[in-house]
Amino acid sequence: MTQVNEALGLDIGAHSVKAVHAVRRGGRMAFLEHRWARLPASPPERKRVLESFVARNKWDGLPATVCLRGQS
Repeated sequence: MTQVNEALGLDIGAHSVKAVHAVRRGGRMAFLEHRWARLPASPPERKRVLESFVARNKWDGLPATVCLRGQS
């Protein structure tokens, strides 16, 4: 299995998206930054906001873990 040295964690909720950018340093994962953005109600607008959010923060192409809202 390939070791990941950088990753993005996304929590996509009903009203906002939260993100954390993590990197491996000395065998441990460290958080570099965290950001959030409000999400509109319209699905096409939500998609546009999510794409812009990732691109604006230069996270395109990072491996990602995603959590979606909903009942467990």
